[in-house]
Amino acid sequence: MRRTIIAHLDLDEFYVAVERIKDPSLKNKPVVVGGSQTGRGVVSSASYEARKYGIHSAMPMYQAMKLCPHLIRVGGKFREYSKYSSSVFNIVQEYSEFVERTSIDEGYIDLTDSVIKLKRTAIQLAEEIKRRIDKDVGLSVSFGIGSNKMMAKIASKHAKPNGILEILSNKEESFLKPMNVGIIPGVGPKTKERLNNLGITSIGELRGLSEKELTSRFGIHGEGLYKRARGIASSKLNSKRERKSISNERTFNVNIQTPAGLIPTITRISMRICEQMKEKEILARSVSLKLRYENFETITRTKTLSKASRNVGVVKSLVEQMIHYNFIPGRSIRLVGVRVSNFEPENIQTELNFMR
Repeated sequence: MRRTIIAHLDLDEFYVAVERIKDPSLKNKPVVVGGSQTGRGVVSSASYEARKYGIHSAMPMYQAMKLCPHLIRVGGKFREYSKYSSSVFNIVQEYSEFVERTSIDEGYIDLTDSVIKLKRTAIQLAEEIKRRIDKDVGLSVSFGIGSNKMMAKIASKHAKPNGILEILSNKEESFLKPMNVGIIPGVGPKTKERLNNLGITSIGELRGLSEKELTSRFGIHGEGLYKRARGIASSKLNSKRERKSISNERTFNVNIQTPAGLIPTITRISMRICEQMKEKEILARSVSLKLRYENFETITRTKTLSKASRNVGVVKSLVEQMIHYNFIPGRSIRLVGVRVSNFEPENIQTELNFMR
């Protein structure tokens, strides 16, 4: 039976990291993003430098300022954070059609089919996605890999910051055994207190109770405790299975030296993609370019339309613009690809109108 492989990605100090991209002077300083230090303002995100002072998310801002008087507070621009999050998940969705985005900075990826299709291990795929996110978006991300969502999330927590950790299926019980019961999803403060009152603080101690004992003490929740203490949990992602993108790419027998040399291939690819959209009666709002140089360095760029389209001229023109701005003189191209995404149902009134 084929092993299910689930990865959990968690963007490191996400809001702070975005603010540091915008203002590099914030690097290596204690920074928080959140509301005012007066009234009911709270910390939304804290840098690792700030966390050394005991500062954490949801802490009242006035309390954070007391713990670290030289703390730097940034008000936060959540629309901007959303754009960065979308850029990250656009990359992730290139590696699997099954992605569950659980929050602005976290999500799950089912890599079960991807490792076969892309002929790489889960660790290799996570490393590649990390590199892409770092290079194309400028953000650091931690990855956890396991046989289900619970194990993947626990692994990513232990991989932080900026790491990758895979928990093999035959190592799950030994990995969990010494950990505090509070790390199990669903074990909140009240359940943890009840377990502690029974003399149970570690997952290994929890496994000492039978399923019958746990069910008698915790009702239906006891069955879940019994399974999760043994690394048994759901691997089903809450993701729509309809196609989220359409792409086509071409690897050249002889590397292409000029932007003009890419145009015939771009034209053919755009026509194929638009034909597929026509068959599915959908329009796309986002168009992406993929360029791979002679040394296998790969870049992707995405542009967004103000109105969705499946017009060949629109797609081709937008791709040509991206090629013009991203082609590096003196470098040769061995692969070019086009991808469309952010689909909408067909609307006959859609017209060509670029946002930027």
